[in-house]
Amino acid sequence: MAHLPQQIISERIDDVVLLLEVMKKMGLPEILNQNLPRHWKQEGLDWGMG
Repeated sequence: MAHLPQQIISERIDDVVLLLEVMKKMGLPEILNQNLPRHWKQEGLDWGMG
């Protein structure tokens, strides 16, 4: 079996906070909370980000 050269891929994570804030402003947490089903034991949990 031939060994293939390994490739390391790195991605920047400094934009994650910005993306989370944009998703909040778009109303994504409310959309998630309205459309994702919950098990009865998960009642009151928030699927959104806040």
